[in-house]
Amino acid sequence: MKNIILITIISLFVFSANAQDSLKTIESSISQIVPQGVQSVIVVNRGSAYGLKNGDKGKLTDEDGTVVTITEVRPVSARAIVAIPANKIDREKMKVIFKVPVQ
Repeated sequence: MKNIILITIISLFVFSANAQDSLKTIESSISQIVPQGVQSVIVVNRGSAYGLKNGDKGKLTDEDGTVVTITEVRPVSARAIVAIPANKIDREKMKVIFKVPVQ
């Protein structure tokens, strides 16, 4: 019984380690910002050709690591929504970092 538990624990550890290894980081620039009240829609310069999909989440490189959610993907760009006003987003200095599964 102890052997089965040990094998199960080792298998779970290996599986979780492989899941972490199978993520790739995609760094994108912000090419456009559209204000929408207290939130904003941004366009980033990465899309499906880089592995992004609708619903993927990323983080802005601001102090808070604000979450960005992809709502529309094209081959080389994507539109995303972010829960901060446009005047808080510095297009020149901020990037969006996505971690997506390797395909």
